[in-house]
Amino acid sequence: MKRNTIILIAVLVVLAGAVTAIVVLKTKAAKNKEMATVDSLVQDTLIPDTVVAQPIADTAEALPEPEVIEESETAARNPAPEPEPEEVKPTATDPLSRALATDRPVLADFGRGTCIPCKKMAPILAELKEEYAGKAEILVLDIDEHMELTRSVGIRMIPTQIFYDAQGNEVTRHVGFMSKEDIVAQLQSMGVTGVD
Repeated sequence: MKRNTIILIAVLVVLAGAVTAIVVLKTKAAKNKEMATVDSLVQDTLIPDTVVAQPIADTAEALPEPEVIEESETAARNPAPEPEPEEVKPTATDPLSRALATDRPVLADFGRGTCIPCKKMAPILAELKEEYAGKAEILVLDIDEHMELTRSVGIRMIPTQIFYDAQGNEVTRHVGFMSKEDIVAQLQSMGVTGVD
């Protein structure tokens, strides 16, 4: 009887160990599955860091850097040189290209409706557009509506005014608020006469 009791106890210990091992393995498997699900949920909801720039010296507003989708450690240590702005290609939806095609000098003002210097310049640019009708093209371009064009001409801060000659070549650019007198002086230096 002692022998049967010992065998019975041994069998029960082995069974208890087996049951414990099964429970532990199932718990680990469930935890791993749960962690994989949590990891995938976290990956699906991650939002890349963005740079929120503050206005600089009350005359210009810095634009956020383009969003980085994927970056390796090497790229982080050795960033690639910034590409040169691409030449603007005429398209049916590109107001700058249409203005440059008129063979008249062009003033392209890049800004945003929420930018304080941009708001201050809006009435000035509206007046100049009327005064120089037929002599020069005065464009007011919202960077949110023309993001691809904004990037292609290398705008980094707003407002930025770019002056083009009648052949479509960039003459100069100015960053920040620009007074009507300064704009008129720049247009005159490019050979554009004002109101008669």
